[in-house]
Amino acid sequence: RRIDADTVEVTPRNGETSSKDIRQGMVLTFTSPMDHDALKVTIVPTIANQSIFWDFNRNDTVVRIGGNWLASETYKVTISGQSKGRYGDVLGKDIVVSFTAAPLDPSLALNTPGNVGMYDTNGSQVIYASYTNIDRVDFSLYRVDRADFISLIGRDAFQRWQNYRPPVANKIRDWSQSVSAPLNAYRVVSTTVSASGLLAPGVPAAV
Repeated sequence: RRIDADTVEVTPRNGETSSKDIRQGMVLTFTSPMDHDALKVTIVPTIANQSIFWDFNRNDTVVRIGGNWLASETYKVTISGQSKGRYGDVLGKDIVVSFTAAPLDPSLALNTPGNVGMYDTNGSQVIYASYTNIDRVDFSLYRVDRADFISLIGRDAFQRWQNYRPPVANKIRDWSQSVSAPLNAYRVVSTTVSASGLLAPGVPAAV
């Protein structure tokens, strides 16, 4: 007896050119319960740390193939026709799925040990940021009123940081910096906080 291979659902879909679903793994949904040990899947190119997780709440009909699926990589996945169901039935023919993973989402993050940093008024006042898949970084520098600063480092600081927006009147300057990197590569950019080179002593500021 054969499983109806034509009704096997695969995510990502065959021919997909920019799959974000693959970040959570490849999902195979079969029409009947499968034999875990008899599922044969070939991935080209191979992925590191490949793992298989069965959804026991779906009566062994859904399996997720996890691992290090690389961004922007094109994959060819073959589910062997010799794969068997729980009762010995086979797919009978190979299922071949080709797709390309999406690039990494654009990202930018300041490289700081926390929300608050201290800078030597006599030294280099430079900040660093990590980025990927962007071509420009826009910075804004604001003066933080002392009362706001105290609240931002006090109780409920996390919630306050999430909602904090400095007044427009407190803006010190805006500036931008062009950046470049290969697709999906992480790079670090540095910039000087103050246009004049140094901030005045004792002035809390937000970037």
